[in-house]
Amino acid sequence: MSTRRIIPFSIFFLLTITFHSTAAEYREFQYTEVNSITTIFTNPSQSLLIVESTIPNLQFKSNRGILSQEEPTNGVYHLKLEPGVQLITIMADGFLPLELPRASYSPKGVKQIKVFPKPQFGSSSGFDENRPELNLNYKGQKESDNILVAIGNNPPQKIDFSNEQVILRPEPGNQTIRAWSEGKMWQSSLTLEVGQTYDVTIDFSQSTTNTLETVDDGNLSILTIPSGATIYLNQVKQEGQSPLDLKGLRPGIYTIEAVKELYLPTTQVVEVKPLEFPEITITLTPNFGYYQVKSNPPGAMISLNGRQRGRTPMPNPVEIDKGLYELRLMRDYYYEILDTFQIEPGVTFSREYELLPQFGSLEITSDPPLARVFVDNQLRGTTPLKLDTLFSGRHTISLELEHHHPQERRVQINDGKLEALHIDLASSVGYLRVTSDPSDARVEISEIDDMGSASEYQSIGKTPIDKLP
Repeated sequence: MSTRRIIPFSIFFLLTITFHSTAAEYREFQYTEVNSITTIFTNPSQSLLIVESTIPNLQFKSNRGILSQEEPTNGVYHLKLEPGVQLITIMADGFLPLELPRASYSPKGVKQIKVFPKPQFGSSSGFDENRPELNLNYKGQKESDNILVAIGNNPPQKIDFSNEQVILRPEPGNQTIRAWSEGKMWQSSLTLEVGQTYDVTIDFSQSTTNTLETVDDGNLSILTIPSGATIYLNQVKQEGQSPLDLKGLRPGIYTIEAVKELYLPTTQVVEVKPLEFPEITITLTPNFGYYQVKSNPPGAMISLNGRQRGRTPMPNPVEIDKGLYELRLMRDYYYEILDTFQIEPGVTFSREYELLPQFGSLEITSDPPLARVFVDNQLRGTTPLKLDTLFSGRHTISLELEHHHPQERRVQINDGKLEALHIDLASSVGYLRVTSDPSDARVEISEIDDMGSASEYQSIGKTPIDKLP
């Protein structure tokens, strides 16, 4: 039975991308904390977060707002934060957002982390994940050597060592690896364990004289339904994909393993006979179902088991491996949705999710109007102003207007709610009235500094003067 959880999450750059049903795959961040910090920060009203990364153009967001951010130097970012509990999200083009765990930032406190890409790994439907890895090396005269290699009692196969190394995935257990070249034989016996990697170098200077019996070679033509499968012959990966014509095989018993994404690995045992060229057809069993995901509103990023799979809505069901999946739907200004579902061969999982807003709206007015509005230190317009999408939580609203005292307020924005804020701005200038009898007297004015000294007098007109700012 699937479960559904809703947790807060947001992605800044989703708003700037046109929504499609498919998208390029995004990589993932990972991070580590730096404990040996030598930076001294003395501002008692702020905290400092230092982020070191080789990934260019990092972007940052906090649930409480970032007070200021210095331009990065050599990949090091300095973020000044308000002390208290912060939820920091790190973003960059081509990467899924990284949400740091909630942490408390103390006044004058310094935290430092390193952010780097998470390694990417390929897969073959889990076909050989339970086998050891054998790196077989040979550094002889590769252009003239004819190297044949056998695992256990299998017939020898010609191996291409043009890159000086081949990677074999033999069965675990006691195995003897043998190699022949120009009348010499080299061998090594190993105990191979699941999940372990072994490096072995072929060295014919430590070999014995052993010439393989001269025989007439056989051949195999391997077809798969569907085509495009990777073929392993006695645990040795063959170049190319099916259909394959394999020539020059020594007679004997061969185990064919056909591997293709979304299909079950299939094994077939054949006997290769001299001078024959049999055609082997292997029908692969489907190991996939289908899934289709929609959301309201649309445009949510879809992630399955940590891999980005496009955005909602998906116009048609998509093939996917059998198994259990964790689904994540992420859209800026909405809460993330987590769900799990099971895919069975031939079965379609289809569901539409309702995204819940993680934002509210704010109307700001002032008397007098036309004051500049700053939200968390970012200029958003002038009064009267309505902000339709403002992340839920506490925000700092600042108003500035020439000849008026600046004003600052803290507001709480709630999910799906409209808040109203009105601010009266007090004048920061006075007015002057000067009369004289008779009138038409010249009036000069001078500013007085803190020491009581007057600056140079300036003429401001003749009487009567009324309400001069």
